[in-house]
Amino acid sequence: MQVGSFGTIVFSCSDKEVMTFKDLSRTRTAEFAEHPVLEKKSRLQFTGVSLEEISFSVLLMAGLTDPEDRAIGFWTAQESGEPRNLILGGRNYGKFVVTNITEGHKHNGPDGKPLCIELELSLKEYN
Repeated sequence: MQVGSFGTIVFSCSDKEVMTFKDLSRTRTAEFAEHPVLEKKSRLQFTGVSLEEISFSVLLMAGLTDPEDRAIGFWTAQESGEPRNLILGGRNYGKFVVTNITEGHKHNGPDGKPLCIELELSLKEYN
């Protein structure tokens, strides 16, 4: 069952493969310009909202998916700088780019290949 996607990267959960996200957070701030006024308090002017930022973790475990292959997909997305549609839980958030990736190897096999990789991803809205 597909639970989302980031461009061609598919988040799924089935009896053959598990690659899902966790700890999702969204951030967007209101932006204001501050204008000084002679001998009075400054005045604020609403100028809009910032671009949305979304972060989440992906746990890639051997036996449920190919950890290295899946991790490379996110690194490739970041290196290309290409905006991709982000769809999570059936909701289309629009186009985003990968701004930050932190990769941690939790367990390695006897051959040194990672058995479990955790990715911390940060994405930024692209318009």
